[in-house]
Amino acid sequence: MTLKLKNTSPEKPAIDLSKTPVSRLFFSYYFPAVVSMLSVTVHQIADGLILGQKVGKDGVAAIGLYAPVLIIFIAIVLMLMIGGGILFAKNIGLGRPDKALEVFQFATTISLVLGGIVALSAPWLAEPMTRLLAGNESGKVFTYTLDYTFWALLWLPIFLLRVLWGGFTNNDQAPKVSRNATLLASVCNIGLDLLFVMVFNWGVAGASIATGISLLIALLYIGFYIAKGKKNLHFQGFRLRFRLGEWQQFFLLGLPSFASEIAFAVGFIIVNQSLIGYGKLAVAAFGVINYLSFIFFRFLVAVFIAMQPIISFNVGAGKPDRVLAILKFCMLFALGLGCFITLLGSFTSQPLLHLFSGNASSAFYELANPAFSIYFWLFVGLGVNNVLSLYLQTIGKTLLAIAMNVTRSIGLVLLFVWFLPSVMGIHGIWAAKPVAELATILLMGAFTLVYRKHYYSHDAIVQQNKN
Repeated sequence: MTLKLKNTSPEKPAIDLSKTPVSRLFFSYYFPAVVSMLSVTVHQIADGLILGQKVGKDGVAAIGLYAPVLIIFIAIVLMLMIGGGILFAKNIGLGRPDKALEVFQFATTISLVLGGIVALSAPWLAEPMTRLLAGNESGKVFTYTLDYTFWALLWLPIFLLRVLWGGFTNNDQAPKVSRNATLLASVCNIGLDLLFVMVFNWGVAGASIATGISLLIALLYIGFYIAKGKKNLHFQGFRLRFRLGEWQQFFLLGLPSFASEIAFAVGFIIVNQSLIGYGKLAVAAFGVINYLSFIFFRFLVAVFIAMQPIISFNVGAGKPDRVLAILKFCMLFALGLGCFITLLGSFTSQPLLHLFSGNASSAFYELANPAFSIYFWLFVGLGVNNVLSLYLQTIGKTLLAIAMNVTRSIGLVLLFVWFLPSVMGIHGIWAAKPVAELATILLMGAFTLVYRKHYYSHDAIVQQNKN
């Protein structure tokens, strides 16, 4: 299958990935990413408020129950987006735009095939999947979860392509395209939620349909940019590609992102299960604190999004000194931002908890306030570890990146969940993930510095281009 669209003459980019000062280059990617993250956050909050008002807590619970499935799909598309994005940017840096386009076509084909299979299977997958998600629940919770799951599975090809193409436009030196698409989708989603849920009374199904339509609008916006072919990314001569000479490298580069997402979810489950023995208030407190932490976490995700195309291009272009400068800047920025979020969490825990937990009991706040301050130490190490993990992925140290992500999110969390409560009581559980992240910085910092020739030397950085 071939799609031919006219490619216009390339425009000179406003930024040069190989020459623009690192700080200016980073923020030219970071601020659009932050706007995208914040618009998604605003939409999610509005979505929850609309459903909560019209459908009730069971409707919001249905979306929450679908979260594990969503995490799996996000892990898959991140593997395609990061692995493909690194290869795309490297090939551009090496002066091989045709090879870069092959990577884009291959990633798009995989997303279409995978999403299409799931979407076509939705009538048969939705109910057994809902039984797995909702467990022994019955009545409204089961019905709402079934409705949301069915429509979410139908929209999966659109979701995968929207995330994937957004990542590729970032690597095509057009971060504002993905930002604009996210803003457009968020506004449309809120409007459609009001229409479908509040006016048409379509309930949770209406919310899922609204999300799907909004994703489609965002995808069309990004597709229009790609069709114009202003830079390296275009549809001219596009065909479904089931083979790629670099397919092993493609999946290996993306595998740490997949492992990180799955491991992060498992770590969340470990902490959640450990709190069950302390009662419903502890579990509820963790739910609210974790919800708030994800809002702040998006600022660190934006660091990851901004760094990836910049560092990948310069690895491909064979500029090790610039790669190390980018790594140093991003690590320092992530550390400073993480410390700021931790301090902010310490001073604003009480008003934030009251804002998002309504008229909870005084016992809830007595438990949640100190928990909030302890848990937010997570951010001191989280951003730095994500930056280091991405760097290791980019220079081809895949196994170490995977080991790092699995160890910090599962192994160390298990260790500290087992040990710290014997010393600190329930506060030890709140501290398990933060201590795991801080321990990872110390362990990985010491390890990579001892073997710096394997990880920070010029040869270590450029050897990936010889593969």
